[in-house]
Amino acid sequence: MDKMHEKPNIPGPESGTNQTGSRPSGEGGGKVMTSRCADVGIAGCRWEAAGRTEEELRSQIEQHGREAHGLREIGENMWQRMREKIRGRAA
Repeated sequence: MDKMHEKPNIPGPESGTNQTGSRPSGEGGGKVMTSRCADVGIAGCRWEAAGRTEEELRSQIEQHGREAHGLREIGENMWQRMREKIRGRAA
């Protein structure tokens, strides 16, 4: 097989190396949390935020709320609804 068609030597999970160790967050693997407008009753809005912490999500949600929906602020009742709908998935 010529060099152009060789499989790259990329260590996989079986090699014992942490493939996520170089992520900017410095946390490595873990869960990514997501939140969607549609989950809190904003029908038709397909926007989704993703982050490793609630603070990351909140920042994105606030910006999206201002820019896409004209919200000046998100009250505690709305934040509670959003927190209840946050989903977690493996990174």
